[in-house]
Amino acid sequence: MIGESECENKSRFIQELLLRVKMNDEKFLFGSVSFSHYQNNYFEFYRAQFRGIAIQDQKSSVWRMDSTKYQTLNNTIQVIVSKKDRNIKFGPTGHIIISSRYQGLGIGTYLISKVIEWCKNNYPECTVRRGTLSSVDASVGNKKRRNAFYRNRGFSLTFSDKEEMEGKFFADKVDQLNRDWNREKIQEIPIHDFIEHVGVNSAREIKDLRTELRCSKAEEEYLKGRIKNEIRRFHILLLFLFISFFVFTYIFSGNFKNISGH
Repeated sequence: MIGESECENKSRFIQELLLRVKMNDEKFLFGSVSFSHYQNNYFEFYRAQFRGIAIQDQKSSVWRMDSTKYQTLNNTIQVIVSKKDRNIKFGPTGHIIISSRYQGLGIGTYLISKVIEWCKNNYPECTVRRGTLSSVDASVGNKKRRNAFYRNRGFSLTFSDKEEMEGKFFADKVDQLNRDWNREKIQEIPIHDFIEHVGVNSAREIKDLRTELRCSKAEEEYLKGRIKNEIRRFHILLLFLFISFFVFTYIFSGNFKNISGH
């Protein structure tokens, strides 16, 4: 049998989605979520990971890259299912960590909702093993939000101290968990919407995006088409400039001869 870390290493990418996250009335965060999976005779593993790509300021029409890499511990939610014991462990390593820069945006809720959806579709009767609520996540401004995060998803909480700093989260059955997220705040978008919103226009930018994202066949064909169109536009522009230069040179030459003749 293998453990959680080995499941992580053996897991294979299955899908990537683009997200548009509303930060406030003026700013949007664009990011991607990668899903990976692995199973053997004893365990099944499923993981959702988030990373930022760009931030768009609608008021100033300015966008800036916010590209980060997928991380094993941060901005990652995963489950490992024990087929023999019929229970599920949320993680990584029994606890969930969302980077401070992404807290309060609903990204953690989105990730865990997608993982819960997979669990409910495949193992609705399994119990959820106890995961860790760490005092590290229980700062003055974050403790209430952290506890509400788990309770709103349908988990039960138990604490080892009166201040509710440390404890455990668990559930009797996966089927009792909530897989909803704020669909107005976080939207799954196709690649062409991302290109339109963020303003990716040049063939080079589209090639970079195509390299950075693991696209579906349909999205791959779309990006190839966009690259061809942008290259074609560039060639047309070059041809126009060449013709304009030739006409300008011809006219200028003729005017110069006329002036010389006089």
